[in-house]
Amino acid sequence: MHKNDNSTFRNLVLEHVNCDIFAVCETFLRDDNQLNVLGYKWIGHNRKNVHSNARRGSGGVGAFIRLSLYDSFYVEIQDRSVEGILWICLKGKHSDFIFSVAVCYLPPTDSRRPSDQERFLNDLLQQVYSNQTKGYTIICGDFNARCGSNTDYIEGVDDIKPRTTIDTTENYNGDLFCEFLSDINFAMLNGRIGINDFTYISPQGRSVVDYIWVSYEQLESVLDFKIMRMSDVINTLNYNPENISDHSLLSCEFKYPVNIDEISNHYANEVIKRLNVMHARFQMIS
Repeated sequence: MHKNDNSTFRNLVLEHVNCDIFAVCETFLRDDNQLNVLGYKWIGHNRKNVHSNARRGSGGVGAFIRLSLYDSFYVEIQDRSVEGILWICLKGKHSDFIFSVAVCYLPPTDSRRPSDQERFLNDLLQQVYSNQTKGYTIICGDFNARCGSNTDYIEGVDDIKPRTTIDTTENYNGDLFCEFLSDINFAMLNGRIGINDFTYISPQGRSVVDYIWVSYEQLESVLDFKIMRMSDVINTLNYNPENISDHSLLSCEFKYPVNIDEISNHYANEVIKRLNVMHARFQMIS
């Protein structure tokens, strides 16, 4: 297991948010390194191509899965063939419910590491088409996409609630991202459910670059969506971590149908009614 100075903070955050799945970006893990949090199992996708002289890894995505979910679900890696994209599948043990979550990290266009945004989104497109037919799908991550007033649906064609915009700036990733969402009939929850807020806050400015998104048909299954500023989380925990992320925590709670009579485990019955998925940039707990 990988050790670091912020392991205490990482445990406090997971205990505080009390979520079922905690997805993270930019884990900075190398080789087969993993992370450990009491009550959770780590599933990661570390970047393979790291400079030999680098002191730490770069990029990387992963997720903490609550151990108690394994009582109700078979949990397996669905796809990690593309760098920066990890698909995890949960299949119900007592029902035919299938749920997939994808964790993504798309570097900014000015990153020192070469990135092909079009190829990344095309690979993700193929994975969405392949996995979407297998049940519910939630996709989250840091896309370094500033969408401005771009829409993620076709106006006059798709019956989708418009989102509110607080970050009016647009960039190349944002233009591609919104076009991508419109093509696959997925919608971001940011600005559409719950209270909107910036997902990146630093002395240099504020922006929205982190998202959780679902298919148009699944929007009605979303019970709540929240954006929690890291400063608020730290104040609540009353803990001063060594490293503090500029990115906020994103939380999505959703419901899904199931035959409750098929559930033999009481706790599974509670979980089946709703699941909570969270996303964060990993610097805040690295």
